[in-house]
Amino acid sequence: MRPFTRPLTENIRLSGAIFGLATVASGCIFMVLGKAPDHYILMNIAVAVAGSAFLLFARANFPALSVPFLLLSAAILLAASIFGPETNGMRRWIPVGPILIQPALIVVPAMLVTFTRKPSSWATCGVIVAAIALALQPDRAVSGALLVGLGTITAITRDKHVFAATLVAAIAWIIAMLRPDSLQAVPFVEGVYLQSFQMSAAMGVLVCLGALSMLAPMIFGWRKYRQSAKALPYLAALTCWLGLIIAALLGNYPTPLVGYGASAILGYFLSLIFLEALSSPEGETI
Repeated sequence: MRPFTRPLTENIRLSGAIFGLATVASGCIFMVLGKAPDHYILMNIAVAVAGSAFLLFARANFPALSVPFLLLSAAILLAASIFGPETNGMRRWIPVGPILIQPALIVVPAMLVTFTRKPSSWATCGVIVAAIALALQPDRAVSGALLVGLGTITAITRDKHVFAATLVAAIAWIIAMLRPDSLQAVPFVEGVYLQSFQMSAAMGVLVCLGALSMLAPMIFGWRKYRQSAKALPYLAALTCWLGLIIAALLGNYPTPLVGYGASAILGYFLSLIFLEALSSPEGETI
């Protein structure tokens, strides 16, 4: 089905592109008025435009790629935790040319979507390895968001695979919380909510509303499919991204989409791509 023929509240592609771009735009306004480096703003805009275009027009059999995607993502996270560049005892990043990306923000939300749609033994292994990798890095924010997403689905379905993954994720999060995290906040990356309110009340409200608006496509999808199992991946993604937003509010963790950072923007659009693909009839290619 073409991406522009359904109502906005029933169209994850179009609503995701609109709200994703709106969220990034609110962050860019904050960064422009806050005199952030120009490349921060240009990077966020470029990645958001590319991500929204891919969301609108991507065509691939994503359901068939679910388990390979989970296992590959887990391997990348584990590799980052062992071989990635170290900063203050933490290894969360992978160098890509002149920039560092944080793979957890890119793949974990999409991993939750694919795992929740069709849990299996191999899929569970992928999520468990990912949880362990997040504890090793350590990454309290993404580890906590993974736990929140898994815990929400466990409470609803009581699936044995999801329960096992949730149990390991809970232990991994506790380990991540116990390990030292001495990274200082980077302006326009972490602490964005506080910085925006320090600028002005209006700017703070704009940034907060922008951050919350990114959740709209997942809310639309959950409401659309709330009488079926297709609602679960939307709920998992919703609670995961909400967890990341709250983590950024409580500590020095990247602020999704409204702060500088390509990783969260890529992860947002990737999770929406998988949501749309996995909720299509019979898991068809779309």
